[in-house]
Amino acid sequence: MANNGRSSKKRLFAVIKIVISAIAFYFAFQQIDFSELVRSLKKLHWGVVVLAITLYYLSQIISTYRLAVVLKCLEDRVPFLWNLKLYLVGMAYNLLLPGGIGGDAYKVFRYSSRSSIPRKKYITALLGDRIIGLIGILTLLILLTPLAGFAPMWWNNSWIWILIPIGLIICYLLVKRFYNMYLASLFPTLGLSIVVQLVQILAIVLVANQVAGSAAIDVTAVFLASTIATAIPVFLGGLGAREVVFGMLFPMLGYPPEDGVLIAVIFSSIIVVTSLPGLLISDKLPND
Repeated sequence: MANNGRSSKKRLFAVIKIVISAIAFYFAFQQIDFSELVRSLKKLHWGVVVLAITLYYLSQIISTYRLAVVLKCLEDRVPFLWNLKLYLVGMAYNLLLPGGIGGDAYKVFRYSSRSSIPRKKYITALLGDRIIGLIGILTLLILLTPLAGFAPMWWNNSWIWILIPIGLIICYLLVKRFYNMYLASLFPTLGLSIVVQLVQILAIVLVANQVAGSAAIDVTAVFLASTIATAIPVFLGGLGAREVVFGMLFPMLGYPPEDGVLIAVIFSSIIVVTSLPGLLISDKLPND
């Protein structure tokens, strides 16, 4: 009975995610002129899309290495190719199987099944990896948003930059106090997180330049804000959140809303496409 109850809750939560993402897409598309959307789409060179897909894959390879750095703190040296395959499976499960096991939960299961390390340590490692990734996004957002046109006046004050060293010091002290074994990986993983975002920024800037000819700094700031929105765990793989943020912020920068929505839709499509191979290899992944 307990298992049935948990399964029902998972299915309900999956339905809620799908509904919220659908509402977000509806809200985003309500703001645009579809004839302008089609016109913007015609500007796109598909070679640029292929390059953007390649760059996104590169960002996931770097993310895999970042996670491996964290796992070394557990004295678990996971083979890189195996870890990359598992990372792709996790991407697919998070995005394409909302009612089943989550990608991170599956990774914890596979990691723990091949070692004697307690499962809870892998949970802590993966959670830390995600938090450090978010800190990297926030760091870039604080640095770059003052250069974009939608930042509030108080954000343009130089004191806002003080939040970066203060935040890093607090993060360092918290890790040292509660998770000292991961301390050696803190700044390497933060640096890798920033590199991951820079590679993804390059991908979306290439797409945005084709669609709207928009300034790179504007696209970067909106993209980082949308990435934080996609981390809210009420959307299906973040789908819909990015479209809403782009649809709302792009007009504030003087661009048509349909350009922002199209850029977000293309990037979300890239994420879906790059996640598909994970489903194909999920049943072919050995224990090591």
